[in-house]
Amino acid sequence: MICIKIVDTHIHSIFRSNDDFINLVKKQVTKAITVSFYPIVPLYSNTLIDLFSWIIEDEPRRTKSTGITIHPAIGVHPRSIPQDLTKENLKKIQLKIENAIEQNKIVALGEIGLESATPKEKAIFEFHLQIAKEFDFPVIVHTPRRNKKEITEQSIELLLKYKIEKGVLDHIDEQNLTLAKNISLNLGLTVQIGKLTPENFYNIVNENEHEIHRFVLNTDIGRDEADLYSAYKAINILKNKGISENTIDLIASGNAKKLFKI
Repeated sequence: MICIKIVDTHIHSIFRSNDDFINLVKKQVTKAITVSFYPIVPLYSNTLIDLFSWIIEDEPRRTKSTGITIHPAIGVHPRSIPQDLTKENLKKIQLKIENAIEQNKIVALGEIGLESATPKEKAIFEFHLQIAKEFDFPVIVHTPRRNKKEITEQSIELLLKYKIEKGVLDHIDEQNLTLAKNISLNLGLTVQIGKLTPENFYNIVNENEHEIHRFVLNTDIGRDEADLYSAYKAINILKNKGISENTIDLIASGNAKKLFKI
């Protein structure tokens, strides 16, 4: 049997135990990108700044002994926009993000994007895209479960406005795959409860061979109910269906390593 190493391009490691990561390593998940998310709307911007420090400074250290390598990404999730987000406080967040980029402490801005496409969400998304453009830095862009097609269209409009070419348009499925072909970003296939099944994942890969060099795999594991081994199952279904080793390697890890320089 082919042994393919997996890079999970979207997890929320702060909600998972080291036992989880030990078990993931047994299933060939050797690297993961942990992205920012706060499960309630924070009162204060400093809460997110502390969250960013937690992700950057502690998560790679905490998980190192498990055998997995955690690479941090930070940004303001559209469901985590602080209530006190004044221009002054936004500047503090900007400085935190820019310092992390300059010190090579993060591999992407994420998880950012739109949930309901409110004016506030769009303004914060554009705030991140301006930074990404200035630093030529990858983004990890959330697409929601509700109104996925319509909100993906709005996200793509903003990505094109800022000429963003590096990153992942995430949680791609049959609803927004065609739209995503209009941009150059990688396409995140999230195999998880409530998102893609391994069978859905296989069908997208099998029916879109021309996009193989853009697909990356992730699980979005975090605080909610999840199948810890969904990435492993997704790769196994590709093997069992006769997908080539080269294609599997690109989707499992090769494309992610190239994009995030890991």
